[in-house]
Amino acid sequence: MRLRLERGAARLGAQRDALRRPPLALARARGRLALAVGRLDSLSPLAVLGRGYAIARRAGDGRIVRDPAEVVPGERLALRVAGGEIDASVVAIRPRREP
Repeated sequence: MRLRLERGAARLGAQRDALRRPPLALARARGRLALAVGRLDSLSPLAVLGRGYAIARRAGDGRIVRDPAEVVPGERLALRVAGGEIDASVVAIRPRREP
């Protein structure tokens, strides 16, 4: 009888421990979710700005500047950086030289 009670108590303890641990599939899913969240965060526009990049918009119409040919000297720009915005004006244009 005593041996039977000890075995039952051991089984009960093992089952209690198993209930406290998340199932392996759930742990793996949480890991995949954490990786996906990390990837999405690294691609977010705010994370890109935090790495030192800026978004240049033409002050007149708010359009994003993608090429130096889209602006002229003297034109006003709004530069969006991680900490806020900077008002600037174009002094010179230097197109990229192809190698």
